[in-house]
Amino acid sequence: MQKWRYTLFAVFLLLSAPGCDHIEIYDPNKPGEEVPLLQITIEHEEYQQLLNNKTVDAPVTAEFYYQGKKSAGRIRSSGASSRYSIRWNYRVVLQGGSTIEGLQEFNLNSQSEDNSMLKTSLALHLYQKLGFAAFKQKYVRVRINDGPELLVVLVEPIKEEFFKRMGIPLRELYQVGFKGKFSLKGSPNISNNFEKKYPDDDNFGSLADFLLAVDSVQPVFGYLSLNQKMDINQYLLYHAATAALKLYDNFNNNFYLYTASTDNRFRVIPWDFDRWDDLSADADYYGKNEIIELIKQCPEGIALYHQYMKQIVDNVFTEAVLFPVIDSLSQLITVPYNNDPFL
Repeated sequence: MQKWRYTLFAVFLLLSAPGCDHIEIYDPNKPGEEVPLLQITIEHEEYQQLLNNKTVDAPVTAEFYYQGKKSAGRIRSSGASSRYSIRWNYRVVLQGGSTIEGLQEFNLNSQSEDNSMLKTSLALHLYQKLGFAAFKQKYVRVRINDGPELLVVLVEPIKEEFFKRMGIPLRELYQVGFKGKFSLKGSPNISNNFEKKYPDDDNFGSLADFLLAVDSVQPVFGYLSLNQKMDINQYLLYHAATAALKLYDNFNNNFYLYTASTDNRFRVIPWDFDRWDDLSADADYYGKNEIIELIKQCPEGIALYHQYMKQIVDNVFTEAVLFPVIDSLSQLITVPYNNDPFL
């Protein structure tokens, strides 16, 4: 019990401490500050190929001009539901060691589910304040050939390079698949629910051990048992924050699991936040998966979840935290937002 109290105290300190922000804070007094332009030039035949392959991964060659520098690389469509939107996403891989915003590979995310263009930045800000490893992101204007300027978010992918930048010694990395299940029941093929990103092999042994624990542990011992396979404190913090945001698509999808070489327990990296704020939802325990359903039956685990939720609502999900970011980013993107013909 004493160890549990220390955990709660540590969380309170975490929530009270300032985080390392990757969010652009707009300063109207800073000369020349604006959303930069990324000009993409694609030969006609290649561009037609890109347009004709909107729903499949078919990269084409392109040149990229950004803040006075030219780079060569490949570009393709990206995303899931966004591929069927008038505003779709792209994945860019630069060649020859070139980088844009320090990244050799990045997504150009149209935020097709978010007409405000603010939700990803706000959610990322909140997760950062809770101590989660955060990807880089930056608003840019994108123009392909002589087309209109589109407002998008340049986003760092969660890959091996991300962990090197964050100083995390990566051992394994999995992306949770669409409607992924944290269970082996009825789905013995783990690759149906999870995509292994690192290393590039078919060894799902450690993940299978975790899923077997979820299936087999007695609920009353759920917290202690699962904590041997996963950092359950960190997961409960993630679930509470995601529930507060009502990010309905981020409990069985849209996050990553990783293990570090110094610790075999799984941890979470939040990802893809444009489907948040399900205003129609009203439930005591928003968001379902096999992990939270087990922890709900464990007195120690659910008490910790309630404590995390209270700290998030009282200290992070507040006007004092959110409103300055909303005001700042709104000022930053007003002109390119109004110039985007699809917003």
